[in-house]
Amino acid sequence: MNTSKMLPDTLFNLTSNIVDAIEKNLLTTIHFSNQQIYLQLEETLGYSFTHMRDTFKLTTNISLVKYITRRKYTTILQQMSSADFDKLTVHTKINGISKFKGKCLHEFPLIRDNFCLENMQQPIDKSILKTMIDNQLALKSIESVMKTLYKDIIDGRNQFEIIPNNKDIIVQTSKDTIIDLEKTYFTFEDKIFKITAELNIPQHDIEDPLLSILFAKPTYQCYNVKANANCVIHILHEFLMGNIIPPNGFSINIEWSCKNGWGTRNLISSISFDETKLKSVELNDIPFLHFNNDNVILNLSFFENL
Repeated sequence: MNTSKMLPDTLFNLTSNIVDAIEKNLLTTIHFSNQQIYLQLEETLGYSFTHMRDTFKLTTNISLVKYITRRKYTTILQQMSSADFDKLTVHTKINGISKFKGKCLHEFPLIRDNFCLENMQQPIDKSILKTMIDNQLALKSIESVMKTLYKDIIDGRNQFEIIPNNKDIIVQTSKDTIIDLEKTYFTFEDKIFKITAELNIPQHDIEDPLLSILFAKPTYQCYNVKANANCVIHILHEFLMGNIIPPNGFSINIEWSCKNGWGTRNLISSISFDETKLKSVELNDIPFLHFNNDNVILNLSFFENL
């Protein structure tokens, strides 16, 4: 059964039943091996242990195997005093568990200085289980989005690693493409990036009433068309050098993904037209590309400050 397709109430009910079954049988199964406990859970609840294990991990973010082990240790420890525990040697075998003291200290290191139930594994609190499930499902949803974004950035592209404190990385010259941005994604530390572009095509037969009022002249709607990033960057470079006047606007974006999030940023902060011709282009304060007379260069400061 696929746990990703289970409803939250179903996940809650099964997790609750697992917790209850473990607690109900804990004292009578204290001498059982974990494998015997797994078989008993299967007989009691009628699910395979694999399905229960996957469900429990999804809803609590705790391994069911570890939870059972820790609850078993806690039940044994509750029958001891702190003084009894201190007297145990590292080789003492308790309830069939060899080196019991060392294993308990590994699972519950805080009991070395404070031997109390709060520092052991208490039963899952079912009163907050629904909240735990909602949080876990939200996290899984974010992880799914992250995987999709990651795949979208790297698909069909070759990796180019940006090394901190590296020299200028030339993307293209005035005549040649050095790094094909349509076939390349960049890595810097724990982030991955790709550069994309769009053309902004005006629809001269559809006036935008709000923008027309704002600019006090007829202003027309535009639609965006995906474009080759190498070509659009070359057009911008030629415009900035005063060699051409493009008829259309454009946007050049960098998209990134990392373990802690994702984002996108436009190279251009503003663009203006004089009638139907491009008049000016302003770049963002820390652009990811630099333009000089000869070359288009990756701005390493952008990556270092992101």
